[in-house]
Amino acid sequence: MARSPTTVVGAEKTVSVVPWSSVFLAATDVFVLPSVSEGLSNALLESLASGLPVLGSRVGGTAEAVQDGVSGLLFDGEPEAAAGPLVARLAGDAGLRERLCAGARERAKAYAMETVAARVEALYRVC
Repeated sequence: MARSPTTVVGAEKTVSVVPWSSVFLAATDVFVLPSVSEGLSNALLESLASGLPVLGSRVGGTAEAVQDGVSGLLFDGEPEAAAGPLVARLAGDAGLRERLCAGARERAKAYAMETVAARVEALYRVC
């Protein structure tokens, strides 16, 4: 998930250390994960938490994490052929981008550390 910058105080200067993903994700309009086989990608979760709409192959953890039409757009088939039209669709539809950005932030909450820990704890209580 996206993290906030950390401040490091040195002898002469204060330096802000920004996680690399924050820099790249802030400069990105859409996250494309064209894998033909995928578990649950941390890069995918960071992108959702950053509010980026996700374009991803309908496989594995991507298909589970991305709600098609809500937090991103999923595609079937060969990524080279399937992703292009969806990128064009996002580029031409600001309303869709805005809805997917909001949906991505909301969906990321299901994978937040606190949420997942509470779900695991609940499983242990049942067992």
